[in-house]
Amino acid sequence: TALSGTAMDITDAELAFIFAQDVTLISAGKFTVNGVTATNTANIAGTTLLDGSGEVEFSSGASVFSNGLTVQADDLVDIDVAVTTSSGNLSIDGDADNATDSNDNVDLGSGVTLTATSGNIQLDATNGSIVLSGSGDTVTIQTSGGTGEISLTDQVTDSNTATDLSLSTHT
Repeated sequence: TALSGTAMDITDAELAFIFAQDVTLISAGKFTVNGVTATNTANIAGTTLLDGSGEVEFSSGASVFSNGLTVQADDLVDIDVAVTTSSGNLSIDGDADNATDSNDNVDLGSGVTLTATSGNIQLDATNGSIVLSGSGDTVTIQTSGGTGEISLTDQVTDSNTATDLSLSTHT
């Protein structure tokens, strides 16, 4: 049974049954990602691509992808929980079609941490902004392994009270 307003509902446990080099999941509407685990994405050897013509939302439970993750939304990527790649790059684009829409932002909620354990992080919002929307808690974007780079390709704004942004590349 699909969640209300969605065309498909794939649970974390069902992801364990996908064996592939790369996986592309496409939605004509909104994606909601909740509590994906590295264990259940370990059979995807390459990159998981979430391609939504609407919003892509990470909410409720933190998500860990065992390899790379690319998120492409036509209309907003809303991140309210931690998102991690254990190996591979983390790429997030809130304006994948590069056309002005109602909301082309990458929205980072209060206290969110984005981590690429062994890879790079890129945030892009061509006609929007990378928005720190929390209530003052620090947003952390970090890589580890000594080779990761962080790229914020568009304007970073703070929509509420002085939210700190921490960028870190660990060795």
